[in-house]
Amino acid sequence: MKKFKLILLCCFPLLGKAQSLSIETLWEQARQFQKYRQQQLQVSMRETERTIALRDRLPVFWGDGNLQRNLIIPTTPVPAIAFDPNAGGDEILPLKFATKWTSKAGLQLQWNLFDPARKPSIKEKEIALEKAKLELAQTLEDWQEKATLAYASVVLATHQYNLSREDSITYAAVLEISRERLQAGRESSYEYNNALQEMERKKLQLSEAWSVLVDAHLELKKYISLDSVVQLSSDIATIKSFLKSRQANQYELKILQLEDQLAELQISSVKRGLLPSVTFNGYYGTQFYSNSFNLFNSDRWYGNSYANIALRLPISDLIWSTPQLKKQQLNRQFSSLRLEEQAELDSISRQQTLNKILRAEKQIEHRKKIAGLALENRQNLEESYKAGRLLLSEYNKAASAYIKAMQDLWQAEYNWIEAYFQ
Repeated sequence: MKKFKLILLCCFPLLGKAQSLSIETLWEQARQFQKYRQQQLQVSMRETERTIALRDRLPVFWGDGNLQRNLIIPTTPVPAIAFDPNAGGDEILPLKFATKWTSKAGLQLQWNLFDPARKPSIKEKEIALEKAKLELAQTLEDWQEKATLAYASVVLATHQYNLSREDSITYAAVLEISRERLQAGRESSYEYNNALQEMERKKLQLSEAWSVLVDAHLELKKYISLDSVVQLSSDIATIKSFLKSRQANQYELKILQLEDQLAELQISSVKRGLLPSVTFNGYYGTQFYSNSFNLFNSDRWYGNSYANIALRLPISDLIWSTPQLKKQQLNRQFSSLRLEEQAELDSISRQQTLNKILRAEKQIEHRKKIAGLALENRQNLEESYKAGRLLLSEYNKAASAYIKAMQDLWQAEYNWIEAYFQ
């Protein structure tokens, strides 16, 4: 059943379009690819991290409450004269400063009025998000490249298989002519044995072509399910036309640009880390003190609230910031050099890609002419052999030359598609 289905997949020009797979449809399936979906989750994670960083600007509220049973009442010695003027100067009075039961309930507020690390942190999250989006787009493009090459391989392997099958059928008729001539005494057994050997080579070529087609089919299955596909509807010309409308993107360069921005941001972050931070703290609540457990006794509850502004000055950072700043400056220089190198490499790569495409187009143009002439030679020599005016070995050479010419043409077509992704 699988073999029958693969044959249907091969013979795409003969089938209807109900279950066809075009190159456009193939590209539309990229977002179902597992690696792409994984990268989508990375983007969602970076978006969430940015949202969290933005919300850090808002004040933080939380409820605060506890209930405590003091098993041993804390006691501290104090001079007795503080409570009894008649007490001796050396007399000590043990003073309990808690009760058996204590409780606290209230609302706490903390608001970072100025945090020098906040702005770089938000910017860092934004850069990480943009980088994740670029990596997502790069993942999509990598998938499209590999899937397109696999698709083209199936198309070209199909052509090769069909040509080998037609060549085997044609040569079977030639072999029958050779056998009849041998029986009629008009051809030697040597020539007939050569024909039998050539027929075995045709069978071997057909078997190898089938194996190549199966491998190409399995490679395409890495990128899309073919369970319901019985036709590849795009030929090589359609694939090339589709690719010409594709806009090339320099994702590696864009990612390095973001990394360069991040390196510059880290320098700014070190400098901003030397600034003081200002925090507002507030508390509004009440506290309970009693030797008996009665939380509903309002006389035992005492108000407790405060508000303060805290200033934090990073003194140690002021002393040790120089080496850290130097490190980040060196990192920025390294990042800038990588960016310059990648920009130059991309420029050269674009020129190389254009050169490869032009070379492949020239090869395709000449290979088509060569294949046309080789086909004409094979047809002429086939007629000459059937008419008895030509040795079989000469026809075999012409047939092999035609197959070789077609293989060279298909390779040139594949080279064109491969070069377009570089």
